[in-house]
Amino acid sequence: VMYVTTPAHVLIALDATNGKELWRFVPDRGKEKFTGINRGVAYWHNGDESSILYTVSNYLYRVDAQTGKAVEAFGDEGRANLNEGLLKEADKMAITSPGAPNIYKNLLILGAVSWSAPSNVSAFDIKTGKRVWVFNSVPRPGEYGYDSWGNKNFWKDGAGVNSWGGIAVDDENGMVYFSTGQPKDDFYRSDNKGQQLYGNCIVAVNAETGKRVWHYQALHHDLWDLDMPCAPVLVNLTDNGKAVKGVMQLTKTGNILLFDRLTGRVLSKVDEVPVPASTLPGEYAYPTQPKVTWPEPFSRQVVKENELTNRTPEAHTYAKKIFSASDAGWFIPPNLKGILYYGIHGGSEWGGGAYDEQENTLYINANELAWHIKMRDINENADAADKSSLSPGNGVFLKMGCSGCHGADRAGQGGIPNLTQLDKKYTAADIEKIVHNGRKAMPAFKQIQEKDMKDLVDFLLNKTNTAQAAIVKNKPEYRSLGYNKFLDQDGYPATAPPWGTLNAVDLTTGAVQRVT
Repeated sequence: VMYVTTPAHVLIALDATNGKELWRFVPDRGKEKFTGINRGVAYWHNGDESSILYTVSNYLYRVDAQTGKAVEAFGDEGRANLNEGLLKEADKMAITSPGAPNIYKNLLILGAVSWSAPSNVSAFDIKTGKRVWVFNSVPRPGEYGYDSWGNKNFWKDGAGVNSWGGIAVDDENGMVYFSTGQPKDDFYRSDNKGQQLYGNCIVAVNAETGKRVWHYQALHHDLWDLDMPCAPVLVNLTDNGKAVKGVMQLTKTGNILLFDRLTGRVLSKVDEVPVPASTLPGEYAYPTQPKVTWPEPFSRQVVKENELTNRTPEAHTYAKKIFSASDAGWFIPPNLKGILYYGIHGGSEWGGGAYDEQENTLYINANELAWHIKMRDINENADAADKSSLSPGNGVFLKMGCSGCHGADRAGQGGIPNLTQLDKKYTAADIEKIVHNGRKAMPAFKQIQEKDMKDLVDFLLNKTNTAQAAIVKNKPEYRSLGYNKFLDQDGYPATAPPWGTLNAVDLTTGAVQRVT
């Protein structure tokens, strides 16, 4: 039997020999509408019992694998609310869990994503649906890593450090491995020094208790949205002629990190190298970053002038103009000038790689699209008479990171909607509901305060607001002008091909063989 989910979160069982549908489970109750995405399910069996466990928006469901019916003894008649029993009231957490969960004995283990609150990794009792343990990805007072934050209140006031790539379980040794992303906001977090654990880490915990065993931070104080994109992979390695039970983490920067899975000893060769300081007031970029020298990187890591597009002479001239006006290099922090770098979409992507144990070879596809990130002070010239100043709603739009997907001009990109003519389709109440609850792949923004919400809705409905944007004297607040791909004037990548590759990496020698 094959179990699949649809974009509408419907769980379907198919006869794998002929594709015939056996049953389908529709998760919504009444008029519920779910947001978010689902990237996999987990199968559990014990004696005659067998179940499929999967996430839908902020719920974890347990479905009988034979009948397709919800197991009513689990949680609230077949589902558990991922937002309950945490730091804030359930309706303010805005947690979803897109990554595939995993199973250890009678525990279902899954990561979490939130743009409104600090995230976590949790274990739920498969029988009852009760949360057994929780690992806080932003440590609380008294927990290991709390002192790595300059802002000592980020554990309750901040958001992110999400674990959305998936979970790896070592049944033999009773260990769980997961990776994490960066804190919010992505490109600027003022007055907040430090490494900021457990941002951009691979973390190993005890499967029974959730207690930290070891961790490794692949990127300190991330200011580039270079979160760990995929689940760790259990591998068997050789170190100085001795067999080692290993675990591997792939990164958006095209690196392969190898570890002894029991002790956390780093088997890759890594140097801690100095990097530039931030030029934005209030931001304290970490002074060094890990640089992996072995195994070889499987994608480009620095945008270089001699690798700009030559598709046409005009395209090269266009790309060179942007390159010359921007900064490009190894971990240059975001700035007003603009930075060019690879990695927001990989390097490695959420699907990760495939490991051939017999050949000790990793197969990995890589994305090589460069990005152009430029910052603006949303409190600059906050004067209604100044045409260059931001309206209050535009300031909220940038502050909440809406421009990251929809663009600073609200024009959208790819499959992301254009927001410039919402006044022709939606009411203020409609937009407030969408922003507050999320929609499809858009997350919920529970943390927006009432006045900010009104200003944002007015801005999205193209209403004129002559009031000054909120400003704190001598206190700049920087946000990006959007996730802008480094493209030429015709919309092609502004770097020369390849723009994506399939690679084979020999984990014995560390050498990369580009397949295509």
